[in-house]
Amino acid sequence: MKTLGHYHIPENSTHYFEAFFGNPSLVPFQWAHCDLTAHIVAAYFASFFPEESDGGLLGRDELTFSVNYVVNELLENASKFGCGGTLALRAMMTHSDLLLWAFNSATSSARYHLETVVSGLLDGDPQELLLERIEHNALNPDDNISGLGYLTMMSDYGVRFGWAFGEQVEAIAAIETQAWLPVQRKD
Repeated sequence: MKTLGHYHIPENSTHYFEAFFGNPSLVPFQWAHCDLTAHIVAAYFASFFPEESDGGLLGRDELTFSVNYVVNELLENASKFGCGGTLALRAMMTHSDLLLWAFNSATSSARYHLETVVSGLLDGDPQELLLERIEHNALNPDDNISGLGYLTMMSDYGVRFGWAFGEQVEAIAAIETQAWLPVQRKD
């Protein structure tokens, strides 16, 4: 298994959530599922947070908005880079982060494309990379390498990402994307 970024299995976690989206030939995965799941996960984890920020933890509204955005982006990317099969989401609290973890399968070409995109996101300042990517995309609208969603999550929400790429089996590889969303105030 090849890993990139901030990928690791947490030792201690609480408030666990898991969702599986099954066989797309029986029930096709739809974009609406991303948004619906994001709202459910955000509401579930927000219930463990104070109404207002207590100076340490984020307030409930801020956490809800952040979780909703990040989960929606994770599921949309897992679907976009996936090749069907089961798509899964796991979420768990650690001491200072909410780990949002997407699982999917991808063809070898989609895996290579995703590795290329995310490798370019791990070096440098996310805000500078975001501006560069926006300018690049404006000048090259047909370019297929974006990463804007990942960069937005990194620069606007402080998300740290990790990826694990499984070995290819019959031209299909498992992909895990971890988004570590800080839940404690930094100011």
